[in-house]
Amino acid sequence: MMVPGFRMTHVPYKGGALALTDLLGGQLTAVFQNITVALPAVRGGRVRALGVAAPARSAYMLDVPTFAESGYALDVSAWYGACAPAGVPKAVLGRLNTAMVDVLRHAEIRERFTEMGIEPAPMTTQEFDAFIRNETAKWANAIKVAGVPQQ
Repeated sequence: MMVPGFRMTHVPYKGGALALTDLLGGQLTAVFQNITVALPAVRGGRVRALGVAAPARSAYMLDVPTFAESGYALDVSAWYGACAPAGVPKAVLGRLNTAMVDVLRHAEIRERFTEMGIEPAPMTTQEFDAFIRNETAKWANAIKVAGVPQQ
């Protein structure tokens, strides 16, 4: 995403763990990293978190400001979701959604997610559909603004 006054060089990696390894080894000076990969190194004091690239601070690193708080309008939140093939009946989707939301209420599941730095945010199927549409529009605009060639 293009952010005025903020310059970094994109270096492609085959996964976040490899980029974190190079950061720890001194081959990189900074990385944008998913919290699930970076949190153990942050908690262990091996790396310092500079900012959270989401609209709000992470519940797992409340002392780390958002980039917006530091003057950079940046929203690059990682998220996870479950999708099904087109044509699955709405009643089936509703039952699957209810089951997933129920699972996210279990203390053991929430505890495991907490250990990994994941903040569960269950949504209805309609909310998730709207969320995906919003993310698609946001990143389509970022691609356009950045001048990324279309194929």
